[in-house]
Amino acid sequence: MNGKEVVTGIALGDNINMLLFFKQKLVLFSVPKTGTTALEAAALPYASAAILDPPGMKHVSVSRYQAQLAPFFEARGKQPHETMAIMREPIDWLGSWYRYRRRDQIKGKPNSTADVSFAEFVEAWLLDTPPAFAQIGAQARFLGTDTAQIGVDHLFRYDKMDQAVAFLEQRLGGRCS
Repeated sequence: MNGKEVVTGIALGDNINMLLFFKQKLVLFSVPKTGTTALEAAALPYASAAILDPPGMKHVSVSRYQAQLAPFFEARGKQPHETMAIMREPIDWLGSWYRYRRRDQIKGKPNSTADVSFAEFVEAWLLDTPPAFAQIGAQARFLGTDTAQIGVDHLFRYDKMDQAVAFLEQRLGGRCS
């Protein structure tokens, strides 16, 4: 499998976009650039479903989950699922995106920040219509509902990942580290 460990047919290192734990009535959202890859890999063996594809479902947002997936899963479980996510401090989150888009593999492409300062990146991100290099979305929109409310029941800070791990381990009844 190209050197990747495989759990339930999913190669670790693949982009996991959402994990659903049906018996525990819990959904873990994968907010981009919040360091959840290792947490998702550790929790994957406990998951009932993992959204990996199609590309249109990449990084399933809270509002998309509520509109398209929750009715399906919750009808079978006869009650709503609780939701959880990790959120990163905004400047740190922007810095992570900026560095990610500076990598050599995309240099010269429209989404590269190789020739842009961090200040220029942030200013572009704030525009109503940002250029390709600054089109990264926003954590608040990802985690929000259609009515602009926070859409997750359990929101953890990126710099307090240990709290998210402890919560997930308690809910799943197993180690996620």
